[in-house]
Amino acid sequence: MKNGKKPDPNVIHPIKGYDKEIYVKPTVKNPNIIVGDFTYICCRKSCKDSPETL
Repeated sequence: MKNGKKPDPNVIHPIKGYDKEIYVKPTVKNPNIIVGDFTYICCRKSCKDSPETL
């Protein structure tokens, strides 16, 4: 953590300008699915257009 800043687990793309990594939790809409705050996935291609296909 630089400058004492913490990542926001409610943001899909935690690294500004880098769309190959996303946090999974903000993409899950089903309340029966439990996902950790900082669970992430890296895509070979951009995850920007379709995170719902994970």
